[in-house]
Amino acid sequence: MINLRRDCCGLAPLFTAGCWLSNIIGLLLFWTIREDQREYKDELSTIVFISDIGGIHRTYFIILSSCTAGFYILTTILRHFRSQRWSSRHSGTAKERQIWWLSIASSFSAFVAAMSLVLLSVFDTFHHRPVHVSFLILLVLNVSLSVLLQIIPVLYLTKDHDGEQLHLRRVAYVKLCLLVLAVPVVLLLTITFAICRGVVPEGDARCDRVVSTAAVCDWTIAVLLGSFFITYVFDFIHPSTRSSDRHRLGMSESTAAINMRPHHSDQEDKVATDEAGRQA
Repeated sequence: MINLRRDCCGLAPLFTAGCWLSNIIGLLLFWTIREDQREYKDELSTIVFISDIGGIHRTYFIILSSCTAGFYILTTILRHFRSQRWSSRHSGTAKERQIWWLSIASSFSAFVAAMSLVLLSVFDTFHHRPVHVSFLILLVLNVSLSVLLQIIPVLYLTKDHDGEQLHLRRVAYVKLCLLVLAVPVVLLLTITFAICRGVVPEGDARCDRVVSTAAVCDWTIAVLLGSFFITYVFDFIHPSTRSSDRHRLGMSESTAAINMRPHHSDQEDKVATDEAGRQA
């Protein structure tokens, strides 16, 4: 049976990922198609940053970044209420309060990240470079923090083994893998950006290679962010009934097997021990 509320909730992260991927793909097409029109400044590297293209095509960048931020906030709010559903089994316990506060903190971090995305698109890199970089750092840090705060309650605070919890745990592991993969990319971006400060002096081939490497890392992080948005979809997907039934059946069979094991009373054990002693 179709659950309309659940299916509608699953659309929010799809719209988030769709807006973000449309944003970066559109900017990539702008760069590819109009590269020969010299719209980009001479101090830019061969491979440019997303912010460089977005700073020129500001309207496009601002609109899609704002749409992404709006759907991202909506997604995190829906996920917060979703997390309250599976934490209700710990109702009235300290564990439920911990899950609630972690969910609130994750939602707040996501809100800060969303606002940072909007503001970095408004304050473009050509006219407000320090402000733009500051909001970019806030975006990366708060998205990472939001991911961590989502993973902790699923992996460490809940030990249930029903079908739904196993499903959420798998999704948490996927998010953790994306986060672990993003860390070295962010570090490489930071190092390569700092070497030449993101600027390529005319005729400096070394800085061109270094800054182009930083730009590749920038695009890679953007793709990983889109992948992270997609993982939200699975937070709203319930495990299939068949899988849950198989899991419950397996648990029932294990319990039945344990119950069917022969049990010996202390008296029977004593008699068996005495008989073994006499035979010896």
